Amino acid sequence: MSDMGAAKEYLMQNNVHILFETLAGELITQRPGQPLDYLIRRLQEIKKSREDDADAPRVVFVLGGPGSGKGTQCAKLVEDKGFIHISAGDLLREEVKSGSERGRMISDFVKNGQIVPGHITIELIQKAISEKKKGPETTFLIDGFPRELRQAIEFTKTITEPLFILYYTCPDAELEKRLLHRGQFSGRSDDNLESIKKRLVVFHGQTEPVISYFEAMAGTNAPDKVKKIDATRSVEAVYEDTLRAFA
Repeated sequence: MSDMGAAKEYLMQNNVHILFETLAGELITQRPGQPLDYLIRRLQEIKKSREDDADAPRVVFVLGGPGSGKGTQCAKLVEDKGFIHISAGDLLREEVKSGSERGRMISDFVKNGQIVPGHITIELIQKAISEKKKGPETTFLIDGFPRELRQAIEFTKTITEPLFILYYTCPDAELEKRLLHRGQFSGRSDDNLESIKKRLVVFHGQTEPVISYFEAMAGTNAPDKVKKIDATRSVEAVYEDTLRAFA
């Protein structure tokens, strides 16, 4: 193997190439006036976020396409492990039900299959963590968050870095089938074919890059930072793998 080939293999094995791509994406999105200073600051923030913080909450992000069974698996973990389940979607729906101006804005985003602005969701999650935390060992399952890379970055900067990410994988056709069936009983405004297709487009375009981001953050020090689980199987089979993720 040539020196160049060995160098590329080294970068790929340690996910450095993904980190570079992620930071380059941040530069393009945010266009800071001093890009080199921005990169130095972001690398320092990433290093700091990986250091242990005794006061930070223990958080596991639970991600997957809409209808992948995240809520079902979280409910079983709550029953068996005593974890605290915080559904980002439920928090947003509760805010909508409150009739507040913020709730009406959230409703418009949801109906259009769009992502609710990150600062709103983070504020609601932070409040829920503060209210439900029982002690330093409390483990929070944050279900359906972060929905985009900017949310992931903001959460790790302002609250904490997750212990790891549970990522439930499932083909779009199966997700559509599940959501349409659920829509017959859920009464949710976004469980219709038009909204479902929009949500899947958003998921692939904006949420999946979050997985690559955390894989890059992990590197060789935490190779299992993202734990992928096949969600096409029975609830019981999926749960067996879910439990193993916490072993």
